[in-house]
Amino acid sequence: MAASAAYGIAASCDKIICSDQNSIVGSIGSYVTLLDKKKSMEADGIFSEEIYASDSSEKNLDIRSALAGDKKPILATLKVYNDRFTSIVMTSRPGIITTQTTNPLKGATIFAIDALGMNLIDEIGNMSLAKKHCQQLSTSNYSLKKDDMTKISFKSTMLAIGSIFTTKVDGDEITEAEVLQLETTLGERQVSIDNLNIIVSDKETEIVNLNKRVAELVTGSNTLQSALTATETKRDSYLAELNLRPGTTPTTPVVAVDPIAVTNTIVVDEINEEAKKYRT
Repeated sequence: MAASAAYGIAASCDKIICSDQNSIVGSIGSYVTLLDKKKSMEADGIFSEEIYASDSSEKNLDIRSALAGDKKPILATLKVYNDRFTSIVMTSRPGIITTQTTNPLKGATIFAIDALGMNLIDEIGNMSLAKKHCQQLSTSNYSLKKDDMTKISFKSTMLAIGSIFTTKVDGDEITEAEVLQLETTLGERQVSIDNLNIIVSDKETEIVNLNKRVAELVTGSNTLQSALTATETKRDSYLAELNLRPGTTPTTPVVAVDPIAVTNTIVVDEINEEAKKYRT
């Protein structure tokens, strides 16, 4: 369940993931509970009386009026809280869909399976899915668009909470000075994060440019390889035509012939033929 104030916190997140279709969200509204224990105390013999200073006639006036039967003052107070609550939710998560029968902005609670179609949540999944989304956000060039968001001061938020109940951490009350220090520290951390985002963005640009250069080199290498292959094919064709492939032996050995020796042989043969005639 993430209802009422819990949904107000969730609405400020990048994504809302419910763990089950029967998870409950919504209840965007405000109310107050007044407990009057006077009769119970009087039954136990305990009597109490509240006495206000003459200049404090309006102190707790809305509560005292409600206990006396007049709820108008406390309803006016609740309207201030409620208007601010719904405004924050609608600003943080615009596009919430309401129907005539179901209006989460009037305090209705919605099952996750129905909340999907009302833009109250983004998905139904598990912790692994939530971690995956967080990882994607942490590794992307992600930054908040301040113009699209309502800035809520950490100091004013803590002071507003403190006006409702005493906030304690490790048993110690948080002072206004400590709240200011925390807000200063958070601001410094945000500046560091912004600077790192700039560095990451620059590095990502360098990587993109390097990838383009690698792609160009690969294309050039492929072109050269194609040209080399074509050249080798032509060479092999010429060698085959001349029957002089490297590493092979010609089918008919080539023998060097001396033209003078051939001529002399022919002359000797003719003389021998003439000599036979004389012998005869």
